[in-house]
Amino acid sequence: MDSPTQVLPDRNLALRTLERPVDAEGFADTVAASLDERDSETVVMYLDALDKLIADAGGESTIAALERLRDDLPPSGVVVCGIDADAVDRATFERFGGLADEVVVDHSESNVGRAVERLRRADPTNFGYARRHWREARRGIERCERNYPKAKQIHRRLADPATTPRTLGATLKAFVDLGIIDVWSDTVGPTRYDLTVYDAGRLLEVGEALDAND
Repeated sequence: MDSPTQVLPDRNLALRTLERPVDAEGFADTVAASLDERDSETVVMYLDALDKLIADAGGESTIAALERLRDDLPPSGVVVCGIDADAVDRATFERFGGLADEVVVDHSESNVGRAVERLRRADPTNFGYARRHWREARRGIERCERNYPKAKQIHRRLADPATTPRTLGATLKAFVDLGIIDVWSDTVGPTRYDLTVYDAGRLLEVGEALDAND
């Protein structure tokens, strides 16, 4: 059973919690019922833990529910969604990002810790390479003058490397999964990495988390 709506008039806030598993259509019905009473007001709707709704109802149903809510809002209304990007696959996250006017990514310490732990469970091989070689991969990235290099082109920037192009590539793949760099998709040959989005600060946080797994 979901909780009754808690109204805090002094803060102009209404709060409702739904118990899992959540049905997307029922979720949209619940929100729409609240909107019916506020159709002339400016409404900011905050949906927390959207990743849990995706897990319960599926991506397609969740998208349909969000599109319905967007249409039901008054013209001045705003929808804000909280989602753990590490809890959904990259393709799903990008689909939901496509519905948004703006995406703000929280790279907090807890977010990094969860991402590293998820990589350790899902891809222990590349996790192991990243744990051993993240500093060398960082040097290669920061010495590379190309925006979209292959692993071997980054490897050439290293003096006396401990990695091979293959093991460096596995480390770079882990960096992609950890949100440090991205993959340049406009290629049919060997993977090219997008260094234009390189997040040096996140890499240092990831490195600390990887070292803590030694």
